[in-house]
Amino acid sequence: MREHKPRATLVWLLLFFGFIVRLAPVGRYVTPDEPAWVYRSARFHDALISRDWALVPSTGHPGVTTMWLGAAGVAVRRLLDLAESDAHLDWIRRLVWLAPENGEAFRHLAFFLTPGRVAVALVATLGLLLTYILASRAFDCRVALLATGLLAFDPFLVGHSGLLHTDALLATFGLLALLSAFNGLRKSRQVLWWALSGFFAGLALLTKLPAFILLPFLFFLLLASRLLPSAPRSFRSLLYGSLLALSTAAVIFALYPALWVGPADVLQTMVGFAGRHMEMAQRSVFFLGRTTHDPGPAFYPVVLFVRLSPLILVGLVRGLVRLRYLPADRRFFFLALLVFAIFFGAMLTLGAKKHDRYLLPVFPPLALAAALSLSDVRGPKVSCTFLSLSPRLLLIALQLFLLLPFVAHPLTYANPMLGGPIIGARLISLDWGEGMGAAARWLNQLPEADRLTVAALNVPSFASLFVGRTFPLNDVTISLADYVVSFPSSHPVARLPSYPVSITLLPHAVVYTNTAPLEQARYLAAHVRPGDLILLDADAPLLRKYDGPGEIASVARLPDEVTLAAWLAERVPDGGGLWMVHFPGASPITTAHLRRQVESIATTVVTATIASATITQHATSAERMADCNQQRAFLAVFDGQLILVDGVIPEAAAWPDSLAVALRWRALASPPIDYRAAVTLRGPDGHIWSSADRLILNGVFFPTSAWSPDEWVDVVYELPLPPSIPPARYAVEVALYDSTTGIGVGSAGPEGRFLGTRVVVGEMTVMPPMVPTRSAVVKVPRRLDLLAGPLTLLGMDLLPAQVLSGDRFSLALVWQADSAPEEDYQVRLRLAREGRVGVEMTVPLSSYPTSSWRAGDRFESRYTLHVLPELPSGSYQVVLNVLDEKGYPLWEGDQILGRVEILPRERSFELPEDIPYPLALTFGGKIHLLGYRLDRTSAVQGDVLPLTLYWRADGPTERSYTLFVHLLGPEGLPYGQVDRIPGNGSSPTSSWAAGQVIVEEIALPVAADAPPGVYHIAVGYYDAAYGGRLSVTDPSGRHLPDDQAILPTTITLPGGPQ
Repeated sequence: MREHKPRATLVWLLLFFGFIVRLAPVGRYVTPDEPAWVYRSARFHDALISRDWALVPSTGHPGVTTMWLGAAGVAVRRLLDLAESDAHLDWIRRLVWLAPENGEAFRHLAFFLTPGRVAVALVATLGLLLTYILASRAFDCRVALLATGLLAFDPFLVGHSGLLHTDALLATFGLLALLSAFNGLRKSRQVLWWALSGFFAGLALLTKLPAFILLPFLFFLLLASRLLPSAPRSFRSLLYGSLLALSTAAVIFALYPALWVGPADVLQTMVGFAGRHMEMAQRSVFFLGRTTHDPGPAFYPVVLFVRLSPLILVGLVRGLVRLRYLPADRRFFFLALLVFAIFFGAMLTLGAKKHDRYLLPVFPPLALAAALSLSDVRGPKVSCTFLSLSPRLLLIALQLFLLLPFVAHPLTYANPMLGGPIIGARLISLDWGEGMGAAARWLNQLPEADRLTVAALNVPSFASLFVGRTFPLNDVTISLADYVVSFPSSHPVARLPSYPVSITLLPHAVVYTNTAPLEQARYLAAHVRPGDLILLDADAPLLRKYDGPGEIASVARLPDEVTLAAWLAERVPDGGGLWMVHFPGASPITTAHLRRQVESIATTVVTATIASATITQHATSAERMADCNQQRAFLAVFDGQLILVDGVIPEAAAWPDSLAVALRWRALASPPIDYRAAVTLRGPDGHIWSSADRLILNGVFFPTSAWSPDEWVDVVYELPLPPSIPPARYAVEVALYDSTTGIGVGSAGPEGRFLGTRVVVGEMTVMPPMVPTRSAVVKVPRRLDLLAGPLTLLGMDLLPAQVLSGDRFSLALVWQADSAPEEDYQVRLRLAREGRVGVEMTVPLSSYPTSSWRAGDRFESRYTLHVLPELPSGSYQVVLNVLDEKGYPLWEGDQILGRVEILPRERSFELPEDIPYPLALTFGGKIHLLGYRLDRTSAVQGDVLPLTLYWRADGPTERSYTLFVHLLGPEGLPYGQVDRIPGNGSSPTSSWAAGQVIVEEIALPVAADAPPGVYHIAVGYYDAAYGGRLSVTDPSGRHLPDDQAILPTTITLPGGPQ
């Protein structure tokens, strides 16, 4: 018993110091991935509290154990500081997703990072204890103590064991699964050990997908164990294998709540995640002096030698040299551990995505193999006295000595046998946020650090520790930063190095002072006169750096042009100078507003570009200020909730560039729903050529339901231009819809007029590309290659199989100019059946006249064919011919492009004879209201009035119009309405045939809050897309007011709700 006490003391000392070194980096740096794990853990915590398992994040990793530990960290934080924790959690819950450029989010997430890291470190330390216990049973105390010591102070493992991440947990659970299996190959309690191995394998699989490599290896151990004298019999091997699989599956199901409600979705996510990692490298890696997406098969062997401890490397070499001298059982386990490491590394090599940390799970097995080699003893068993353990303690002390120089930044470690970090940094990256963390801590010590803005290359790592504002470093944002934090290899122009970050003698980052504001301030101080006003279109550092004459102010926080105009009216000096400073990172909408307002009251004197900022001097004019007119406050308000303040569109663009559309959104109140915006580029032919559709989020990625009243944001939508888009004038439109239901919402203009569901922001010109597009980039679903004079019809899009009578369908053709055409060609499209033409249309071949085409130009043309209502149903050929300017066809016979099936639409041409209330009103000159039926003329609140309308059409309308029926109260306000496409959506007005009779039955609701009184029913049609009603005329041709018909029958509501 006496020998157990010092041995236990040694083990507990190893565990204590192993835990301490794992926490040494806390507060020094944050790796780029950790904030994402805090975000997932916070959501996991909420799901556990609410017991809503559908809220459990489903990731491909899957990272379940990491989220359990992170959620435990969140819970501990709440116990320590409930009020502040809940404030941070409330903020985090409003995020739609965690974007890497959202610097504000990382500061909130960092609040919960430390307890999450402590939880991982505790589990890793518990893993060391279990490693010692399991290794003692499988081998002896000397092997167990040395293996535990090597793992306790292995720099690479230590560095990852103190992070809220997956790799160290996977390495820990993987080793414990192997040790449990090793014990299962012994004689005693084999069933228990294989169940325990499955338990740890399940935890490993819950942590990260590469654990799937572990399972077949464990089954391989069962088969290979036939070489051991203690090997189980065949039927027992089958039993143990089944027990292993069942135990693994049980653990996975028990600890992953998302599997309880959506197992198919979870598996689909994991399979898709694994597939992407195998097929595509999402990130480039630094390897052998260069950055690449494909480092090749040498990557992981190099990582192994750079990251491995010299003691483990020596132990492995010694084991291989003395392999035949090892006892048979130890030789088996030594080789099994090496085979696992090789197998795991080889499987990782097959994946496209590579990172040094992915190899971490082989380090514990290799440390155990080294311990087996360095502790091999032949002859009788030696007791575990302090004296017998002394050589192992010296090796452990040496391992600790190797760790100490890196204890604050263990991931900067590199094998000293290869030259240490100086050589290692030339082979692989030795920085994973350490440089950014040191830079943030240095900047935090500056005066008024919380007011500073910093542009950083690694926002998650930097912003998590920095107390000021952080945004991503790029050519646009750099002009708005006080400081720039970059890697040593980057050298920003006109920046002054202020603080080089060196860790373990290597440069990891550089903090640069942005000198541009100083240059701009000097220029202004030399030219501005007292009484002048300097206007900035962005909150730039110049605001704090300038201390010269005149007044300096930023207009970046003013929401609209009306507010800006009023603000300027109070501040612009009479007869004084006016200066405008434009920054590349400013909002294009703010810049446009400021420029319009300044140019309306002043004339330009001189313009200069100083350190990327454009500084313009203006002279104000009393006459022009008196004549200045304020601009409109906004373009449209959607759903009475969200204002589209303004938009900025480039005047022109050409492929391969995209079209950047800047829109400003502002909340009237707190919107109850999350809106999505669809921004489209619509051509002169009415077709949509490009679109961008996404949630409307504010600057910190909150959806509209989390906005405050009057909150606003500028959003830039990138619309890619198709390679074959024809040059022309295009309209940019915006539509808004409920992200949950997908239902579009209407809009109104500043004067309250209904604008429809689509708002035209403006127009722009698509220019021809600089050089004709290559054929490889023009996608043609169906090749045709038909010659037509100087043109070739390359191909077409697929035709619809079926079209309803009265509907329209689109046809897309891709043309190529073999030589420059000299005239404007046309196309003739026909729908033909049995040699007879049912529909024919002749239109220009392209919206971009062919006489302007260059040789090699390739453009797509889109045409719309209207299946006339009178066309009989059946199968029709779509045929084409090309016509010259005189109308002569270029082909002797029409070319058949394909077939479409015209389906009949149910129509009636008989007008009922018993119309109770006959009328003779005309809508839009083509739709006639012949009467109506209304069986009741009294109703109560919450009631439904049955109404039948009788219509006759003169033919199809150009657009599909929406029928509205409103129940108007005593004050003329609607207290019930129905808005829909006629026929309950099945009979659009654009499909009606001449003489067709439409009987529309409507259930008109009566609002529950309708006051008592006399009501009228208003009927009309409007364009739901763009607003505007069809005019209404009576038999004498007189236009009815408000473009609506008021039915002569009144409805009475006698009292309150019944």
